[in-house]
Amino acid sequence: MARLQVAYICAQQQILYLKASNLSMKSSIKWAEENLHSLTSEAVGKENLDAKISSLNHEILKLEEQITHMKDKILPAVVKENAQLLNMPVVKGDFDLQIAKQDCYTARQELVLNQLIKQKASFELVQLSYEIELRKHWDTYRQLENLVQQLSQRNVVLCQQLATLTDPSASEQLNSRTPINTKDYSTHRLYQLLEGDNKKKELFITHEHLEEVTEKLKQDLSQIQDQLAVSTQEQFFFLSKLNNDVDMLCDALYHGGNQLLLCDQELMEHVHQVESKLNKLNHLLTDILADVKTKRKILATNKLYQVERELYVYFFKDADYLKDVVENLENQSKIKT
Repeated sequence: MARLQVAYICAQQQILYLKASNLSMKSSIKWAEENLHSLTSEAVGKENLDAKISSLNHEILKLEEQITHMKDKILPAVVKENAQLLNMPVVKGDFDLQIAKQDCYTARQELVLNQLIKQKASFELVQLSYEIELRKHWDTYRQLENLVQQLSQRNVVLCQQLATLTDPSASEQLNSRTPINTKDYSTHRLYQLLEGDNKKKELFITHEHLEEVTEKLKQDLSQIQDQLAVSTQEQFFFLSKLNNDVDMLCDALYHGGNQLLLCDQELMEHVHQVESKLNKLNHLLTDILADVKTKRKILATNKLYQVERELYVYFFKDADYLKDVVENLENQSKIKT
């Protein structure tokens, strides 16, 4: 910018000097013509001529002072101010370029930001669904644990009761009498406990019936234990499968690293290949269109090419008509010869 300003100042000064010299030359010529005409028209005395010369010299000195004043003070300031005005379009263009670049950067940043927001939203949705599913499984696991504890407590109680029932002294007393006495409250309570919610009430409680209920309860307990083992095994398999799915999801999202991938690398490579092929196709289409335009211009200006084109069209579309045309031309040529 400084070099441009210096060049502008020098050029303007030279222009002004040349204009001033041109105007001074014209004015001197004009003054000389006027004075020459006055000198030729009337004779002027020597004294008058000297006085006129002195007055003219005095005016010339004043004009030279004014010129030097304008040349040294006024003209450089004006030229420098005009040179500084040259900065405005250049600076404006620079600022416009910077603003355009900034707009381009902000647009790209907004695009990347939108992609990141979408990826984050999808990741949070997957994470939320995983947490909900995990909470459901934990609730199921707690319920199963409570059921196991309850069953284990009932198993302990039943084992104690079976131990008391398998006592030889108690077995002798039971075998000694088949029906249970109504005053044997402990046995009645044991029967009620073993019978549960059975609506069918027996009139007399016997030891055989008590043994049957005990055997049935034992079978039910073994079935429940088997079902519990199967359910715990299924729960373990399901949790292991869920952990494997989570690991696969993390591998797909992070691809073995610590940074979240915005898109698949293979997909991006295919997209770049498609873009390159589209660019090649666009270049080929532009070349073909340019070739077609040039051929159309040549056909519009050259009649020989038009005739050849019509003959080719007839050759590909109507061979019989082309044959008739060629035969007519041959006949005409033979007649002329």
